[in-house]
Amino acid sequence: MWHLGDSESGDRWPGMYVIYRSNPGAVPPPYYYEVVIRADEDGDGVLECRPGRAGDPAPTWRWTFSGRQGVLRQLARALEPGLLRDAPKEPSVSVGGRVESLTVVHGESARAVAADHALCSLARATVPEQVWEEVATRLKSWQARPAEE
Repeated sequence: MWHLGDSESGDRWPGMYVIYRSNPGAVPPPYYYEVVIRADEDGDGVLECRPGRAGDPAPTWRWTFSGRQGVLRQLARALEPGLLRDAPKEPSVSVGGRVESLTVVHGESARAVAADHALCSLARATVPEQVWEEVATRLKSWQARPAEE
């Protein structure tokens, strides 16, 4: 069984990080995009956003951020019982709804966990609001460009 470090000392993230993935689900181009967030034990992270589906000619935008340890500690506390529930083999996809996944990595080992709304909200909260605003601005600009023939 996995655990997130020493609960007594509060050091819940030794050598661990979280990977959150999201896309808007079944939407037509140009509204489809993918977001990947990687946040580590120090509160440092990277958000990558790529408009379009795999194989589409599209850029990948990247932002780095730091100082989100408080949110990461909340996520670690919330994940403690969640690590006992593995993610389903086939993710459930709701029509028109966001598709999200959460993976916890420790050393060479990775484990997908059952990602409920609360856990995914905490994972998204690891990214500062200013970064999310920049993501939204870039996506809006991408979606407004003329369609390629």
